[in-house]
Amino acid sequence: MSFQGIKDDLRRDLAILQLTRGEVALGEIAYALGFSSVAVFHRAFRHWTGMTPGAYRAAQRQLA
Repeated sequence: MSFQGIKDDLRRDLAILQLTRGEVALGEIAYALGFSSVAVFHRAFRHWTGMTPGAYRAAQRQLA
């Protein structure tokens, strides 16, 4: 696995953790994970999971 692949996996896992743990704003998550903007984070998260960060958070709330 490449360094970029490891970095992406870690970013994905940390994003999922933040989205399921509370009400941290998407902008705060994006910048904490090193994304240049919320839009870039949004695009990466959709690539990783097939859904937007907001949709993922809403789906997790319904499961709880």
